[in-house]
Amino acid sequence: MFQSILLKIKKIVKSALMDNSRRYESKVAVNFQFEKFSEISSNKLCLMAHYSSEGKIHDYLLFYMRALRELGFDIVLSTSSGLEEFEKKKIKDLTIGILTQENYGWDFGLWKTTFQLLKDEIRKDSKIDRILVANDSVYGPLYDLKQIFSEMEKDEMDFWGMNESLEGRKHLQSYFLVFGKAVIDSDFFWNFWNDLKYYYDKRAVIENYEMNLLDLFLQEGFSGAGYLSSDKLLKVVSSLPKDPSRPINEINPTLQMWEPIVRLCGFPFIKGELLRKKMLSKEKENDLKKLMESIGYPFHMMESHLRSKR
Repeated sequence: MFQSILLKIKKIVKSALMDNSRRYESKVAVNFQFEKFSEISSNKLCLMAHYSSEGKIHDYLLFYMRALRELGFDIVLSTSSGLEEFEKKKIKDLTIGILTQENYGWDFGLWKTTFQLLKDEIRKDSKIDRILVANDSVYGPLYDLKQIFSEMEKDEMDFWGMNESLEGRKHLQSYFLVFGKAVIDSDFFWNFWNDLKYYYDKRAVIENYEMNLLDLFLQEGFSGAGYLSSDKLLKVVSSLPKDPSRPINEINPTLQMWEPIVRLCGFPFIKGELLRKKMLSKEKENDLKKLMESIGYPFHMMESHLRSKR
């Protein structure tokens, strides 16, 4: 309970100290370059957004990308970091290309540029029936993603995310979003990316795109949900000791509910922010380490990444 109150206070203080003068500053175009290694050959495509102030590709990301390759995804790394040749070599066999963009627009900006670049190739290639947009903000997968994809495909969703959140209002968290054939073939999908602005401030990106994406696509008639749905979240909350300081509409489930969703729901990711921003007590950090070891996820990759600069 104390930890939750402390996080609330930190949020309020941070918000008060932030410079709001550039909050809605945006660009209509950004500088970028693209190194293409091969053509799209799979029916599944992933755009992986990446950032490292040190220009590094860390082992945890290689682990994640290998898991996606095993699922059959062709991957484009979309980065706002200058990568040395040595770093590029690490991922050359895992990707079909690297897009490097000026550090502006956040993940949605990186995805927008990559979509604009590959639009003609994707739209002409009728075999592409699944596009995943993801980012490097999570450690995992802790469990086999194949089972999750199978479950969501059984429900025949047009688009889906790894989890819903009720924080603010119901939305899909944008670190893992999957779009199916009906969406990919629609003009609405491409207009969404074309009209998207490159915002300077992360809050503007979250407000305009992450928070609105679910409603926008549902209103267009597409079916969509989260693997960890709001119904599942509410069931998890009802099974936990009551904490009046943590109403479900005020918490990020990947941060404040990381342990029960991993243990009880087979949730496959841990948010890096949880450890990077020191949101856990020492006791909880040890619990996390033990949990990772019991699952078989190499915790040393998380430790190595956390020692680097964000």
